[in-house]
Amino acid sequence: MAQGKVTSLTISCDYLNESNTFSSGDFISGRVIIDVTGNVNVQLLTISAKGRADVWWSETNGENDDTYSANEKYFKIKNVLIQSSSGNNENRNCNQHKGRNVVLSGTQVYPFTFQIPHEELPSSIKGRHGSVRYWLEAKLHRPWHLSKTVKMDLAVVKHIDVNSLELLAPQLLTADKTLCCWFCSSGPVSLSARIERKGYTPGDSVSIFAEIENHSSREVKPKAALQQIQTFYATMKTQTVTTEIACAKGKPISAGERETWCGRLLDIPLDTTMSVLNCKIMKVEYSVLVIVDIPCATALKVVFPVIIGTIPLQCPVN
Repeated sequence: MAQGKVTSLTISCDYLNESNTFSSGDFISGRVIIDVTGNVNVQLLTISAKGRADVWWSETNGENDDTYSANEKYFKIKNVLIQSSSGNNENRNCNQHKGRNVVLSGTQVYPFTFQIPHEELPSSIKGRHGSVRYWLEAKLHRPWHLSKTVKMDLAVVKHIDVNSLELLAPQLLTADKTLCCWFCSSGPVSLSARIERKGYTPGDSVSIFAEIENHSSREVKPKAALQQIQTFYATMKTQTVTTEIACAKGKPISAGERETWCGRLLDIPLDTTMSVLNCKIMKVEYSVLVIVDIPCATALKVVFPVIIGTIPLQCPVN
């Protein structure tokens, strides 16, 4: 009877690019590696590729906490690397002994290959109240032993090309506000802003063209910001988390003055995650805001929806 010990169970993966990412339709190849001291009886060794999204959060309702959750499964593919002697075990890294599979002492390697389904999968992401995850999972079953499991996360990317016509289109918005103080009103604060396109990649800069006219009696302060909006969906409930991830401030504009921005730059951080728009229970969206802060009044602002993609701009936008 084999009385050896499994000292480690690991997964090794062959990456296709320098960013160590995969996309729909790609093949994932790798190895499950077992290190054993002495011979070991094995019932079953499997490797699975899995993908799913999960969201969860709690809200306080009086004295109770209400919990909301949802999930979306994308795929689960399993390969059998070693199976019981009743099956057709063709693996050469173990021997048959008295009807049992015996993994020999030393380091044994079991190769595998999966193909990610061709369907449009959302990109891997971890959000405030949920995540989209893809991973490999190896399981080793032995007689009279607890099963061993090891997991390895995969980064799956849905590529977004910012060179598409829709994402190259410029955007122009205007807004104005008349300030009131008791029964008196002062002149309006007006804002006209334009950005050159809708699609960007991490590390890009958004060029903002704006005209701000301050006909009020107060000093106002303009700024631009990049916001990330994470939205999570459960049954009959939605949760939204908004985060400012970049900001560019303009100089104060005195009463009766105007300010012109001729391509003021708003830098997108390199670690900005891409937009996720094709998951039913979680979305990651972005907006560029041009804001005029007004003392003792609601800010004047315009909001440009933008997409953070993966394939950068190939030629300058005129």
